[in-house]
Amino acid sequence: MDSIILYKSRWIYPVSSPPIEGGVVALSQGRIHAVGKEKEVRSHFNGKLRDCGDGVILPALINAHTHLELSALRGQITPGLGFVEWVKALLALKEALSIEFLIQEMKWALEELLMSGTGAVGDWVSSIQSIFLSPPQGLIKRNFYEVLGFLDEELNLPDILNEKNPIHPSGWIFLGAHAPHSTSSSLLRKSKNWTRERVLPLSIHVAESIEEEQFLLSGNGLWREFLIHRGKWNSQWSPPGKTPVEYLDSLNLLDERTLCVHLTRAGKKDIDILRERRVHTVVCPRSNQFITRSLPDLPYMTQIGLTPAIGTDSLASNQDLNLWGELEMIHRSFPEIDPVIILRMATWCGAVALDLQDELGEIVPGKKSSLFFLPLGEVSVKDLPLAIINSNGIGLEWI
Repeated sequence: MDSIILYKSRWIYPVSSPPIEGGVVALSQGRIHAVGKEKEVRSHFNGKLRDCGDGVILPALINAHTHLELSALRGQITPGLGFVEWVKALLALKEALSIEFLIQEMKWALEELLMSGTGAVGDWVSSIQSIFLSPPQGLIKRNFYEVLGFLDEELNLPDILNEKNPIHPSGWIFLGAHAPHSTSSSLLRKSKNWTRERVLPLSIHVAESIEEEQFLLSGNGLWREFLIHRGKWNSQWSPPGKTPVEYLDSLNLLDERTLCVHLTRAGKKDIDILRERRVHTVVCPRSNQFITRSLPDLPYMTQIGLTPAIGTDSLASNQDLNLWGELEMIHRSFPEIDPVIILRMATWCGAVALDLQDELGEIVPGKKSSLFFLPLGEVSVKDLPLAIINSNGIGLEWI
């Protein structure tokens, strides 16, 4: 086969199978053609051999949840304010900025993602300009157009979401129904129906704060006060008296094409519902720690086989968009979780959540050659997954 290049490394980490020592991956025209031991691969493929050296070849990381439109807010909000005060600060800052400035900062953020080994990102957007912002070469951007409105009943979407566009086909633009405490039940249902008709994912922030939980259980609390202050309160609304997960389940929103993001307040019963409905979950641990000083019950999720994808959330609640910081925090906070599972969360689980499982997430023939080399010192196969996590991605190079 023409133009095959063979990349060799001390280790290759396919994700879907055990690490390969002394492995080679054969790449051509942006695709993986083979991966395995050097002798085996070279018996089938001739090509220029590039020895990357002592380290590991990995598939691209996948950041399953961000809000790049908030990149201009980096370092401007005090950590630990609590959810409602954080929202107030965010809105005050964002509303003072032009869309042109926000877009410029988004461009820098996209470059930052690529430099840290991210090959795909799930980005929530609220403007046409954000949808049409092209990512740098090597980075796939999945757009989740934000649907928000506690008073609204109609699903008003830009024309592009209801057309087949040659540059941004409908499969690349999904919906993000903001949250059960900020989006009316009518809009939540209509958003899910829109995505069901097109066989596309729907993303929702769920169980992110105690204020959300209190509001849905009783109709009272700081979130109600916030809605009244913003002129968004619906006097006809009655609280469902359920947890956020139970509420979404009662609306028939939970299925295998729903992404539930955050889940810091999700209890075991909620998590069991998510697993039963085959929902994709996404956790953003550093953002949760920044806003509410809390983390999701990852040990229980992984124990029952509900392995989440990982997102950084926005720069309004995180210091950077580097997934390596999330990996380190998950391992530090939950050392009982196998590092193999943590790496799977950052790769394969993100690919599935963003409907990219046919392209990314593992090193197997047929997938995109979205791979990078990470230099490591002497390390055994047993210690390799943890060594990868502890590396913080330092020195990685795309291949």
